Amino acid sequence: MNNRSSCIGIDGCPVGWVAVSRTGAWVDKSLEALLAMLAPDIVAVDMPIGLADSSARACDRAARRLLGRPRGSSVFPTPTRAALAGRSHTEASDLNAGVSGKRISAQAYNLLPKIREVDTLVTTSSHWRERVFETHPEVCFAQMNNGAAIIESKKTGCGRAKRQGLIAALFGATAYPGARTALRRRDAADDDIADAFACLFTAERIICHEHVTLPGSPEFDSCELPMRIVY
Repeated sequence: MNNRSSCIGIDGCPVGWVAVSRTGAWVDKSLEALLAMLAPDIVAVDMPIGLADSSARACDRAARRLLGRPRGSSVFPTPTRAALAGRSHTEASDLNAGVSGKRISAQAYNLLPKIREVDTLVTTSSHWRERVFETHPEVCFAQMNNGAAIIESKKTGCGRAKRQGLIAALFGATAYPGARTALRRRDAADDDIADAFACLFTAERIICHEHVTLPGSPEFDSCELPMRIVY
């Protein structure tokens, strides 16, 4: 199994999820439906997989160290598994604090529906558990950039240009513009598409057995999911 065309990169987006491959770009509100339609061999997604019961994940700390300042701040603290049961920011934050001593930000709370969706997928399907890997776009872009994190934010013109330049160098000059044209802006923002391409970069490294795992020997959570970031 080493066919790059069978890989996809996925990021969250306003409509739900955006996926890119070397052959196209798609969006869907359901991750499971998107994967069923595309039937990839390897998926790299920008969303936590493997949730700690109480303490911070070692993979998050490792990714922050790798990126340094200021990009390390883009690796948000991952909520604990207990927080998934929260149906309001206050409730989720209380549940998280009850097991870890730390509350969760509004930004982290807003990710909970997508974290639940990925968690349900990989805990109920052995097929997808073997094929879906957590990654982080800024870590991917750093690897694409000869190991150097991109200092500029993806929200700035310079930051967008640098990331799109790396995508063009690896996937061709028409890859990003083609995906942008195929998807409505209200469904997927520019940085969602760019991040999906960064995830695709890692999916292709995985299928070619060229990937790196943070940390090198990851711990497993209570659902036997590895707590790791792959790039």
